Amino acid sequence: MSRLGPTLITLAVTLLVRIASATEECPEGYSCTPEAAADPGSTAEIRFDAPPPPPPLRRLHAVSLRLSQMLISDGQELESTYLTGVGLSFRVRPVRWFGVEPAIDLLTGYDQFDAVHSETHISTDLLFYLNPRDAVQVFALTGGSISLARHSDYWAYERSTHLGAHLGAGLEFRVTRLLSFNVNAVAFSRTLVAAQHREHEDPVRAVQPSSAGVLLRGGTSVYF
Repeated sequence: MSRLGPTLITLAVTLLVRIASATEECPEGYSCTPEAAADPGSTAEIRFDAPPPPPPLRRLHAVSLRLSQMLISDGQELESTYLTGVGLSFRVRPVRWFGVEPAIDLLTGYDQFDAVHSETHISTDLLFYLNPRDAVQVFALTGGSISLARHSDYWAYERSTHLGAHLGAGLEFRVTRLLSFNVNAVAFSRTLVAAQHREHEDPVRAVQPSSAGVLLRGGTSVYF
């Protein structure tokens, strides 16, 4: 009995310590819950979050300055009148592949009699971009125009007004997101719709009721 007593006391103390440890509260910030064993037959859940929606396409607008060269045929000769000038346009691209560009060009030069000839050319272009995401963009264009011409003394009319339509193509070089250079060439045909007759009699030549020609334009555009 003398030896059994200390052994029983030791076992009792050990049992009390283990019970106290099991009932002790879990310290803050720690998880004392035993983790369940993973099921060997189950697979881990994989979640794919949907990507965020793309940002809305920002409308692109541009102000353009350009140089223009116009060659007009008033009869059988293709290049009877040569005009050079400057122009200002405002381009709107509501979507990447399409744009609208109203413009005004002031041109002056010489007719077939080497006399001064000037025109105010007001036009609207519809632009169709074939590769709008590239740095060098190819586009086709079509549109209409109204031209207010002033003629020299060799012509029957002092002033004339022409309505026309044109078709062409061009290139736009995007240097940065905001700056680009562009060139285009259009062929046009126009009809005389109004004229102011000169006071003197026997003019050298009457303005033809229809004319055609080529218009070359090149300039720079600033987008905002």
